Amino acid sequence: MQVALAQLGYDIGSADGSFGKQTRREIARYQKALGLPETGFLTEVTIAGLNIPLVASQPPRPRDPLRCL
Repeated sequence: MQVALAQLGYDIGSADGSFGKQTRREIARYQKALGLPETGFLTEVTIAGLNIPLVASQPPRPRDPLRCL
């Protein structure tokens, strides 16, 4: 996410994986540029705009093989 913002010209400092004040400020600036609410936090719309994949917090549950029959 930080790399994507930096590639768009936002000053995130160093892309260190830390979600600090500077990163939140630049996310808010990006959201404002898109006409989105300026939360400073990643929303699904913000992530989609940055074209970065969503990562599931839990792996998908296996399908019940008996239901497939």
